[in-house]
Amino acid sequence: MKARSLARRYAKALIGIAIDQRCYEEFAQELATVAKLFKEHTVLSTTLMNPSYTLAKRKAVMEGVVARLKSSKTVRNFLLLTVDRGRVELIPDIAVEYQALADEEAGRVRADVRVAADIDLQDLDKLKAALEKRTGKEVVISARVDPTLIAGKVTRIGSTVLDGSVSMRLELIRNTLLEGKL
Repeated sequence: MKARSLARRYAKALIGIAIDQRCYEEFAQELATVAKLFKEHTVLSTTLMNPSYTLAKRKAVMEGVVARLKSSKTVRNFLLLTVDRGRVELIPDIAVEYQALADEEAGRVRADVRVAADIDLQDLDKLKAALEKRTGKEVVISARVDPTLIAGKVTRIGSTVLDGSVSMRLELIRNTLLEGKL
């Protein structure tokens, strides 16, 4: 089974519990923290996946992690389950899938915005308002500068891309000229 779909199944199971407990936002934060920890400290994730260590030792390491992070009992048990099932490597993907499900539950979407130059807060607020009007949902924007863009911005919400960059417009003009439609 593909890792992404398996991660989604684990995330769906956890979000179901989290919704019942009315704490899906807290669980999202806890999972994001663990996923970040795994990305920053590859030795930790490698140790937890290493079959040369006994299951008891790997679970003890995970217990130490959740104790230091002060994770909730449910997330603690969930993370220990990933150790039991040999699915620790899925935790970063589970965190991503879980966040998407939590956003859906909260009526929220995430927008990734690439801009050619720094964007000021006023422009970002205008963009957020326009995206919220278009989607009918709360929009969380993450913006970053992309020097490959000549000017303008490219916004991605889920699988939808809104490309308002000069690079794209130049490409459209180029294609029009090549097709002789001008």
